[in-house]
Amino acid sequence: MQNYKNLLSSLQIGSIELKNRVVMGSMHTSLEEDKNGFEKLAKFYSERVKGGVALIITGGISPNEEGKGAPHFAKLTNDSEVIEHKKVTDEVHKEGGKIIMQILHTGRYAFHKKSVGATDVAASINRFFPPKKLSEIDIYQTVDDYVNSAILAQKAGYDGVEIMGSEGYLLNQFLSTATNNRDDKWGGSFENRVRFPIEVVKKIRKTLIKPFLIVYRVPIIELVPNGISFDEILKFSNLLVDEGVDILNSGVGWHESQIPTIASPVPEAIFSIFSKKLKNSLKQKDFPIIAVNRLSTPEIAEKILVDGCGDLVSIARPLLADPYWVKKVENGEIESIAPCVACNQACLDHVFEGKRVSCLVTPETGYEYDLELNANIIVNRKKNIAVIGAGAAGLSFTFNALKRGHSLKFFEKNSYIGGDILLASKIPGKEPFKNLLKYWEYSLEKNRVYINFNTTISKENKNILDDFDEIVWSTGTKPKIPSIDGIFNKNILNYKEVLENSSVIDGKKVVIIGTGGIGIDIAMYLLFKQPLFDYSNFFKIWGIDEENLSNGGLINKEQSDFFKNSLVNNKNIEITFMQRGKEGLGKKIGKTTGWIYKTVLQNSGVNLISEVKYDKIVEDTIFYNSVDSIQADKIIIATGGESIKADFNIEKPIHYIGGSNSTKNLDAKKSIRDGWRLAQNI
Repeated sequence: MQNYKNLLSSLQIGSIELKNRVVMGSMHTSLEEDKNGFEKLAKFYSERVKGGVALIITGGISPNEEGKGAPHFAKLTNDSEVIEHKKVTDEVHKEGGKIIMQILHTGRYAFHKKSVGATDVAASINRFFPPKKLSEIDIYQTVDDYVNSAILAQKAGYDGVEIMGSEGYLLNQFLSTATNNRDDKWGGSFENRVRFPIEVVKKIRKTLIKPFLIVYRVPIIELVPNGISFDEILKFSNLLVDEGVDILNSGVGWHESQIPTIASPVPEAIFSIFSKKLKNSLKQKDFPIIAVNRLSTPEIAEKILVDGCGDLVSIARPLLADPYWVKKVENGEIESIAPCVACNQACLDHVFEGKRVSCLVTPETGYEYDLELNANIIVNRKKNIAVIGAGAAGLSFTFNALKRGHSLKFFEKNSYIGGDILLASKIPGKEPFKNLLKYWEYSLEKNRVYINFNTTISKENKNILDDFDEIVWSTGTKPKIPSIDGIFNKNILNYKEVLENSSVIDGKKVVIIGTGGIGIDIAMYLLFKQPLFDYSNFFKIWGIDEENLSNGGLINKEQSDFFKNSLVNNKNIEITFMQRGKEGLGKKIGKTTGWIYKTVLQNSGVNLISEVKYDKIVEDTIFYNSVDSIQADKIIIATGGESIKADFNIEKPIHYIGGSNSTKNLDAKKSIRDGWRLAQNI
């Protein structure tokens, strides 16, 4: 059994002792925006502290109206707001944890009309609200706003504040040569560009003496053109230490960086080398630094500490998947940790959609307060339930229904579990889904759930269901076949046939009908090997300076050449997408991850034909728009799925979940949530 002595060791920072090295990093949850929002936030954080986390850093709280990310985002500017925040700190302290409030001024990233910035130049990701350039009076007022917010944070019971100074937010906009071209004392030279953030730190430290902690989120690599180099990062970090900062937290990239930093295709902990470089270069060698980004497992977290990349590790999404991550490490129950698959579907994507944060793997995340109010864990009448189909929806239902005391038995037509999750795990870039399958297999064994494999329930054997009280039908979907003359000829395959047997693709020219998530997955599967990126090629492919000596940490290279030469595994294949609509490739796939796959495919030379009206398919040729045609060795149908329902009468209560219930907006998140919801109510 692996030893996690570094991860579980305590750390003294001034007069504050942290019981281990695990920090729940800042993540916006949208909880505080709901009715009883701060009560919900309090339960959300306290659950993670119960689960063993030593230190919580809250999602960003603005020091003024201008700094809010959107009009509904939270701020801390007056005593009436202190009352709400105290609900959070009281709950965390009651469970024995420490909590720090992040002060976040979003600057030109703000989606409202009061947006401000170092200049009046809009961000590439926010053309809607060009910022007003802050005057010197505005800057001094903003410094005072930071200090006021920190004072109120102390009143609210926080153990300190984190000053968000990276990821392209306001203080970073002043620090960086990428955005600060001012010609006054707040821009130009390094000394001028650091003036604003240093003033903020200096004034907070002077006002709020230790043990009140100051954490500064410093950009360890910016990943934007014309950004700052490591030399300036180091000089700035040494200044922060001199001015009384207690901990440096690592910030990687900007929100407008064209480089993935936290999604599933990113190799775990790959950016930790930059935290290590900063730690080893600081004047004060023992100064505590937090390492961040793609630290999902205890093994990775321990290695980060052993390798000297940081003194603490910041994880956020893994604590959405399993709030008891740390406790399970302490108890040696590593296999029982629900894994984060870094999909972003229910966490970061939800934030950008204005929804509360949750988790694909663990749907109850974000609903801790609601579930406590409606606590009905153990049912009065335990039922004997048959579950038909061991895919995502059926497994989710099972694990949650077992908690409530029901008895369950599975019937699965295949010889394995997982359904479409197993297929997804084969897609380059989605390898973490394999960890979810392992977790499900472990959970089934632990709960002694019996599965009848290779069993299809039909009219002929439906009497199998006679002894059950209720039936849960979760057989998923079958590929939807579009109505095109000739669609059933021998050169045509559906997406499941391809993923279940890649050897069926033996031709060079492939046409994929459908440009949604399924079509993109198929193209990724045919073109690339797993893993999509690894430690040896990630920096080269994305043009990152491994030494971080260049401005912004970038090397100017022709990205598309690297994708074609370094990534493509099957160089003999030529892929063309076809779609009826005129929207771009994969328009509806995840906001924070979809662009990665689209970038990879576009730079790898795939073709796209839009606004197609299909005429017919004759042998190896698709005829369309009355005058056009395209030849293909293989044609793959990736136009979604159709629900598989029982085709016979069942004289028992029957519940359809996941794809069996509906294919509208269907994905793994919806399927797993469907199973969870039914389990709460059955």
